Amino acid sequence: MHSFSSESERYEWELVQRYNHMDNMDRWLSSDEVYTIGPPIPPGAKVFTHQKATEAFKLATAEGYMAVRPVCAELGVGRFSVRRLMDRISGLEIAYVVYPGKKERSRYHCRMLHKKSLRMIKRNLKHWIEESKRGGEKTTAENIRRSC
Repeated sequence: MHSFSSESERYEWELVQRYNHMDNMDRWLSSDEVYTIGPPIPPGAKVFTHQKATEAFKLATAEGYMAVRPVCAELGVGRFSVRRLMDRISGLEIAYVVYPGKKERSRYHCRMLHKKSLRMIKRNLKHWIEESKRGGEKTTAENIRRSC
């Protein structure tokens, strides 16, 4: 288990782990030594946790958040584009759903977008897609947004 002087320091370390040390099953080792699939959780992020994935998603949905696939359907774009928007555009209201994986010492982190942010993106989708591509098409530890 790693110790950090701040949540920001932990987040920066986990970003490097995810983007530089992810294995061929898209897992990376978090600061609490749990194999994680999905992005690191930024400091101050809203997190919905449950032992069952369905229940965790229900908690987030009840507060107005939408998972990646429903957002894709609303915007008419693919999952890669939606994830890039969520990871790289500051000012969006993002929450994370966290639930254990099937294998021991594993878990999932899933992004969710609030309906208010979805409405903002829908007003000028082309602009926000272009903004999300600044710094290149691929999201890296260097170009990911740093706050919630």
